[in-house]
Amino acid sequence: ALMETRAAAVTGDARAQWLSWAAQVAVTELDDHPRAAKLFRDAIMSASDPTDTLREAYEAAIRAGDAPTANNVGAALIERDISPRERARLMRERFELLLGPLDDEAGAHALLTTALEDPDAEAWVRDAARMEGALAGNYDLLALAHDALTTGASAEVAAAHHVAAARARLRAKNVDGAEKSLRAALAESPGSRYAVTLLEEILRARGDADEVVQLLRNAADAQRGAEAELNLLLAGAAAEAGNEHALAADTYREALAQNPDAIASIWALERLARRTKNPALLTEALTARADRERTMASGSASMRGALLRRQATRPRRPF
Repeated sequence: ALMETRAAAVTGDARAQWLSWAAQVAVTELDDHPRAAKLFRDAIMSASDPTDTLREAYEAAIRAGDAPTANNVGAALIERDISPRERARLMRERFELLLGPLDDEAGAHALLTTALEDPDAEAWVRDAARMEGALAGNYDLLALAHDALTTGASAEVAAAHHVAAARARLRAKNVDGAEKSLRAALAESPGSRYAVTLLEEILRARGDADEVVQLLRNAADAQRGAEAELNLLLAGAAAEAGNEHALAADTYREALAQNPDAIASIWALERLARRTKNPALLTEALTARADRERTMASGSASMRGALLRRQATRPRRPF
């Protein structure tokens, strides 16, 4: 009571100091935590820099098991000019208070969302956000966690996290956000099959045939052989569906160049020629098919001849 009387006689930091001392006495000598909490609040309001008083109030609330006060004071202390290590510790303790005694899942998720934006956040924030997002079906939080996990990762791992973020955003009905994540994945790994497939679905659903063609052609540029041929065939089909017949034909020709031994590109050219009644293109396709059949027949004959010669030179076994 004496300290409170002296506090009433002064103002500013002097008042804050007397109130803080009175609050500590209320905690340690009187075990009167409600009284201490009020004195700490008054001290914080009076101080020009309440950081130290906030620390004392926070520790007192933790010792008293007063979760609501500890959470509120901890939130105020996090906003002060404190070290990254102290801020990270306070964030984790507040997260545990919110999910535990306060049973405030929304508040815990909001804290994680804020913490993910903090450059000094520790690894537990990203892991906790991914776990909570997945378990609670908070797909916005899950996407943000995967965004954060791309930092410092290899190109392949970063691309995988961008794709995972895109999947989460699609579940949250955030198609534009998903598209951005998929394009980020392709910037890291241009041939990412999962990113190409998901982005293709988004673009097709939007009816953007030109974008589909460009996407698949870009993917083919990052690949070789049969995989590139497949993406070019899909790109050609998208161009054909958009009635861009010249582009479709060029794309099928590129597919054939990627894998000359395959028949699918020739069939695609032939089908396009018949559908568009293009005799020059049909002649090209049929010529390509005939050339392929001659090459295949020649290769088969050469292989058969080699086998026969090998068999003829092999020593015969005695009966």
